[in-house]
Amino acid sequence: MLIQPTAVNTPYPEHAKNYMDQEPKLPTPMIDPKDVAKAILKAATDWGRDVKVGTMSVLNTAMSKVLPSLAHRMSAKQIDRQQRWEDPNRPQGTLYEPGHSGRTHVRAEAA
Repeated sequence: MLIQPTAVNTPYPEHAKNYMDQEPKLPTPMIDPKDVAKAILKAATDWGRDVKVGTMSVLNTAMSKVLPSLAHRMSAKQIDRQQRWEDPNRPQGTLYEPGHSGRTHVRAEAA
């Protein structure tokens, strides 16, 4: 089983070590991490092949199968839009010290 989410709205770009000369940027629209968690749980309990999470995941797959050359051109344009020109926020990452954002997206609730 393969879980195929589109970009997930988490602080990953701010927390990951960055070897680029710019802050990474995820493509839009981003999906809620809860949707990915639900897809993982569904995959664990149901039979199936691939689970696509988010409308863009479904559209990108369909476009690649039906019109591969157009899908390739659209992907190239999306990559161009993702280019960033500002300095990276935390190029050293958060392996040895915590990040400063304090943001969370999913909180475990007591049963």
